Formats: sequence, C-alpha cells, structure tokens
Amino acid sequence: MRGFRIEEGKLAEFAATVGDNDPIYCSPEVATERGYDRRPAPPTFTRTAMFSRYRPEDAHRLGLNIGFDIRYELHGEQAYRFTRPVYVGDTLSATTTLINAYEREGRHGGVMTFAVLETEFADEGGKPVIAERQVTSSAP
Repeated sequence: MRGFRIEEGKLAEFAATVGDNDPIYCSPEVATERGYDRRPAPPTFTRTAMFSRYRPEDAHRLGLNIGFDIRYELHGEQAYRFTRPVYVGDTLSATTTLINAYEREGRHGGVMTFAVLETEFADEGGKPVIAERQVTSSAP
C-alpha cells in the first residue's frame, strides 16, 4: 500500500473516537511543548489503514489476501513496534507479510485457521516508522 497520508482532522477524529483526550493530538503547541516536531498520531492510528476509505482500491483489506471469509473472521491480537512516532503530514507506505499460519481444533469441534500478519510502515524516504503484528483467525 502506498500513499497513506496522516491528516490533521482524521488524527483528531480518531483520538476522540477512541476516547483519548490528550491535547497533543489536537494542538501543535502542546506537541511542541512536549518535544515533538509535529503532532504525533495516537499509537494505534495506523490501524485505520485497513479501512476501505484510506487504502487504495487494489489493496486487500488485510494487506494481502489470505483467503479468509470476512463473515467468519476474528481479530485476535495486535502488537506494535515503533521506530519513531507517526506524525501529521507523514505519507506512509506499507508492506504486509504472512509470518505464520496454523490450525487448532475448537473446543466444540471444528478447526480454526490462524494467520499472523506483519505490516511494516515506512515514510516517504523508505525509512521504517512502525510495524504492526496481528493475529487473525477464521473458521470454515
């Protein structure tokens, strides 16, 4: 995925939606007072890149097509590794890799398939910014 632009309004909207009232997400002055060059994004903001509104039409909603049916998908875990903060004005690109896939028997029968995906976000210069790791599962 290319061209994921971190916009002021969307950043403030996201912070309000998740209930984070820290003024650093709305005020350039507060961000500067706290030592940032620009307003940083909330830690989980890059998750919005999966929303259809923000991703290119040709990009799969999970970053790559692993064959899961969205009707039976569960989001199980999410972890972040930051190289630097994500800032208003950044335009990020992302690459998603399937790290692992495995199956488990359900307690009540049936098999669930799990996929561990890692999405690495880079800035305009190609430098790493953040990596997200998620576990998604699906039952047939």
